[in-house]
Amino acid sequence: MVNSDLIDAWQDSYVNLQSGLQTQSYRVEGQRAQLLDLFAGDRLELSSIDGLQTAEILVLNAAGQPSPNALGTRPVQRATETLALLESETASAKALRSQLQMWGVEAAHLDAVLVIAGGECYRAVC
Repeated sequence: MVNSDLIDAWQDSYVNLQSGLQTQSYRVEGQRAQLLDLFAGDRLELSSIDGLQTAEILVLNAAGQPSPNALGTRPVQRATETLALLESETASAKALRSQLQMWGVEAAHLDAVLVIAGGECYRAVC
């Protein structure tokens, strides 16, 4: 049996030893999605290492509704690449459907996304 005071001391030390993260980087595999919680003042930068990958960004507000203008005034488009993938029966499509379903993303949400071209570096402040 472990002493609860020891656990509390360990948890306090663990929390106190963590340094604040200034930057978080993610590599998103092709035909996959990444869920991020963004807050006022957060900065988002998207880039493609090879300059060939396109990103379709779905921005949802706290109520779960599309809110693409939260990341600026970029034109809103339909997520044609994502929708085309979701219509197929490939392993990638099944995995993506599962991710989107787990996150509560509906097909109608994909009618209002931001599209970032592969050679473009996109920066936004929330």
